[in-house]
Amino acid sequence: MREQFSEKELSTLTFRVMTINAWNRANVAFRTPPGAHDKAFGLDKAGLS
Repeated sequence: MREQFSEKELSTLTFRVMTINAWNRANVAFRTPPGAHDKAFGLDKAGLS
């Protein structure tokens, strides 16, 4: 990976993967169904469901 990314890019990528992992674990712990907060963020208007 060091051939493709700089140290800063690797650091940023690692942090973002860790953040996504933390959110996923929180959603599993609280059993949040996918799309539960769509309406609060206006995503229901997109008609994606």
